[in-house]
Amino acid sequence: MNQITVVLIEDHDLTCIGLVAVINQFENVQVVGDACNGDEGLKLLAQTQPDIDGIEITKQLKQSQKNSETKRTGVIILTMHENEDSV
Repeated sequence: MNQITVVLIEDHDLTCIGLVAVINQFENVQVVGDACNGDEGLKLLAQTQPDIDGIEITKQLKQSQKNSETKRTGVIILTMHENEDSV
């Protein structure tokens, strides 16, 4: 199975550490970087071109890839909110 690369963008340090630890338990998944905000995340995404990322920068990421021939990055977003408006 091919290695899946992930960039994690999370502004809560403890949550970020926990998610990296959980993700790294999967043999075929590698966290290639993490950032604490959207600006840092966009720079990291451009550098690493991961298979998966997630956070509020998704719209900017998709817009930047719209007319580009670079690899398209998938998105996973996790939230603790149940309210549809918050999500």
